[in-house]
Amino acid sequence: EKNNLVRKLTANGDTGFHTLRWDLKVQQPMAAKSRSKSASAPSLQYASKGKYKLKLIRGGENSEVELEIK
Repeated sequence: EKNNLVRKLTANGDTGFHTLRWDLKVQQPMAAKSRSKSASAPSLQYASKGKYKLKLIRGGENSEVELEIK
């Protein structure tokens, strides 16, 4: 809803129809204290209730769809 990137997923594919499943998990940013090189990767947590925009990008083309988690 605020146009913040919450997770980036990538997939490979050729021409045709494809399916990409989002497990409704978002990537939590690392805390300021843990931004050292030895820090673990940011944790994944389920998305909160609210409106989200899914943006699909392939080359120079893109499309968007909105969804709401209630």
